[in-house]
Amino acid sequence: MKLVNKRLFFTISALKVIGTFFAFFIYASIVKLGDAHGYASNNREFSYNILLNRTEFTEFLFSSITVVTNNVFITHLISSLFAGYCIYYVFKDSYRFINKYLLFLSLSLPHFLIWTGVTTKELLSVALFSIFIKQVFNIVDKSTVNKKILIFTGIVAVFLRPHYGIAYLYLFFSTVLITYIYRRGYNIFSKGVVFTTYALLFLIFIGLLYYSFEHWEGGLIEVMHKSKNYFIHYSGSSTRYN
Repeated sequence: MKLVNKRLFFTISALKVIGTFFAFFIYASIVKLGDAHGYASNNREFSYNILLNRTEFTEFLFSSITVVTNNVFITHLISSLFAGYCIYYVFKDSYRFINKYLLFLSLSLPHFLIWTGVTTKELLSVALFSIFIKQVFNIVDKSTVNKKILIFTGIVAVFLRPHYGIAYLYLFFSTVLITYIYRRGYNIFSKGVVFTTYALLFLIFIGLLYYSFEHWEGGLIEVMHKSKNYFIHYSGSSTRYN
């Protein structure tokens, strides 16, 4: 590991440790951690239903770590460091060329630091989508693309956070299409081609959302009504079915 990569790795790891300590010992004493505590402390046994239910899958994953560590805090810490490693994996090759101040400022934002510092679906989503984005970037950069990792992280991440998946699937398909156009030599009017392609893809996605609105409107309203109680009335287990 190069010296610059070591610094990046240990800096991100230190931020994740700080985030976990702050979330677990300070933030949790003021505001409930919501589902995070239930995910780590519930003893969820394996069943095939975890492959269909996001909440049960998350509970099984994190509670399995707790079975090994026998300590909820250690489970939070291990999960936080896992997310930190995924972030490191994304930036380690391009670290020299990015704005380091902006990177670490973003990673230090309280909301991000807390909710990727404890066992949450957000932590898993950030970790998996980070790796997914890295593989998508490799398509543009002509680097090696691990198709198995791309597919696996994409499927699991969309399963955990399907509403995030809309944006990331758009990123993937638009990247593949634009890259294909360039590599096939159809770039005589490159700026126009790129703009038109992105505009058409955007309109298609907006159209799909608009015409499918009646199918997910009710669920969205129900979630909005319930979400305000997620961190107020808490029983010590997960606060949602899926």
